[in-house]
Amino acid sequence: MALLSLWPHLVAAELWQYDKWYTAERVQVILARHDWLTLYGNGLPVFKKPPLQYWLSAGLQIAGLPETLALRLPSLGAALGTLCLTAHLARKFSHDAAPHAEATDWIRHLRWTTWIATDGALLWAGLITASLALPAVLKAVHKAVLRSASRHTASQRIASPRCLGDTRTAALLVGCFFAALTAANGEVFDGYLLQILPLAAAATGAALALVPRTNGLIAVAILSLSAGGPWKSAADAGLTRQGIAPYRPILASFRAALGRSDQPIVCGWEKSDQILFPGALWLLGSGGRTFRRVWSPDDLSSALASGTLVPPLRGLCLESEYRTLQARLPTRKVAANAGWVHWTLP
Repeated sequence: MALLSLWPHLVAAELWQYDKWYTAERVQVILARHDWLTLYGNGLPVFKKPPLQYWLSAGLQIAGLPETLALRLPSLGAALGTLCLTAHLARKFSHDAAPHAEATDWIRHLRWTTWIATDGALLWAGLITASLALPAVLKAVHKAVLRSASRHTASQRIASPRCLGDTRTAALLVGCFFAALTAANGEVFDGYLLQILPLAAAATGAALALVPRTNGLIAVAILSLSAGGPWKSAADAGLTRQGIAPYRPILASFRAALGRSDQPIVCGWEKSDQILFPGALWLLGSGGRTFRRVWSPDDLSSALASGTLVPPLRGLCLESEYRTLQARLPTRKVAANAGWVHWTLP
């Protein structure tokens, strides 16, 4: 259902996430260079990501699909495949459970909690809790079944739960994943939750299959509604966000003005790469040239003094970054738009 509601937006919606522009950049370089063995970022070879997604998107564009649709289809296919595998895993977890048997009834390290809060706190709390509780639920169901019938009959209907080890492993992995997010010192992003979502969803499905039918259906309804129901709007999926759109004009003017001898520079000491994503910067603003990112005005001054960077320079900085830079170097403002400054030196 979500696919039906989102499909019309897959072609026209702006790419608005950080990594999506990296994908667009690398795919376009494959098509431009006809080189399928080496990936490029910012005009330089990169070996950080597996190439299959880029190959698929490039092949889809060669087959005639629009660029944005070709970029999104591999991820969409992976999502649908993951959904099918999740259902299979849930069935495996609950294989021996006899679901119809009668039984008695913010700091950086915790950034993931804010993602969960904004993405459906009730849903995620249910998934995590059910995943961790699944081994205990499965064990309790087996004990209840054994108590409600003769041991001979019960042993025929339901033996010792062979899948208990699997469910314990699932619970352990879910717990370890959130412990790792809490302990992480580097940059972490909300997209990382997709790594544990299939396992948590499968474990939750198995846990719900073990509770009495009426209670299970109520829990399913609550979780479904907390996730926004079966229908997702384009806004829910982020397909109505502006993304890089506000910065396209200044990137286009920068690219048009970039001369053969100009060295492209971009400031980076105020996390500007989280606003104007590196892939978009190269793809829309460099004309195939390699940007040099400077992490402080002193970096730029030192590079100029040592001769490792030779003018003329043409750069992009946030307005606040440019004010700091202008106080150190005789730069000249060319244009300003959407919070960014296009400048040259000399």
